[in-house]
Amino acid sequence: MSKILKILILAVLAFPVMGAAAVEELDVPAIYKRTLPKLEIDGPDLPLIRANNIVDYLQLLGGGIPLNNEARDSYTGYIESHMRTGDAIQFVILGFPCKSTNVEKKVLSQKFDMGDYLGLIRLEHLAEQIQEFVGVPCEVHIINKEPYIPEMFKAIGADLGMGMELLNSAEYEASFLQLLGTCPHLRCGADLTEEYLKQKAMKIYHTEAAKAQIVADAEGSKRFFTGELEYSVVNAVLNGKGKVSKNALEKERKRLGLLMSGVYQLGVTVFRDVVRAHELYSSMLRLSVHGDETKIGINFASQPGRACVNTCVPWHAALLCERSGDGVSFDLVRSENRPAESHVTTMTVASVDLSYILR
Repeated sequence: MSKILKILILAVLAFPVMGAAAVEELDVPAIYKRTLPKLEIDGPDLPLIRANNIVDYLQLLGGGIPLNNEARDSYTGYIESHMRTGDAIQFVILGFPCKSTNVEKKVLSQKFDMGDYLGLIRLEHLAEQIQEFVGVPCEVHIINKEPYIPEMFKAIGADLGMGMELLNSAEYEASFLQLLGTCPHLRCGADLTEEYLKQKAMKIYHTEAAKAQIVADAEGSKRFFTGELEYSVVNAVLNGKGKVSKNALEKERKRLGLLMSGVYQLGVTVFRDVVRAHELYSSMLRLSVHGDETKIGINFASQPGRACVNTCVPWHAALLCERSGDGVSFDLVRSENRPAESHVTTMTVASVDLSYILR
């Protein structure tokens, strides 16, 4: 066989592989970062003006509720003073706890996915922009260990009289730490030990009024946790106990949902109180997954200015990348709402396989 013929055959054989690979070679993190806006001076070049520009920028990335006057003054005053002293501007956020158990409806898997990574990139981008804008180091400290989450599932296991694991939170956390290393401005928040939280809980929730409030809050969030349980291994456990009728399953799910939400309400309230009071974080600016008039919210779901329909946290959804003639758009969707003619694909970053929906 001639040398030229061999080259032609190899080229023909390689063409389908190269064609298929071209679809998967979409550099999602780089494309996404290009969609995020840059920080620009708006007004006279004065420290207070720049501080206000930064707060406006954070609100743009978050799309949240405007800060009240007291909170805004706190943010701008902190930023302005650090610009003058050269001390690092530091934020703290509770986030990236673990994936939803509801694989069939919400997420692609219980692993760290591309949507989670774009959440990290969003935080990295805002810190990078602030640092370039004011010439002062900027860091975001992420507390990804939320002790009440494993405690919820421990409570269910104990209630059912058996040990079981609904989530592999250790695997999720390992991926989180690997990918955190690709973001120079992000830091992993210090681990607040379970014993510390328990002691704090005992000090805060020793009154009957506090216990009653927790029960009321739990009742309000029961439906959410019932939905989380619906497509988890709890189903298998309940069936194994002979509770196979629709009514029996529904009754048991509601009971377990109330148990989960009670533990959750206690844990999240104590945890947030610890963050407010803990000496390590009390001097930092607070970012939040769900902002309010006292703290800035960060919307992880989509491009700034684009409304999010279903959720604003990647651990309860799947990333959707839609290609169009002028680029790629990004949003978070329930996996059950995956558009027609789309497929799940992966990209490897820092040895972690990140899944997402491509259309």
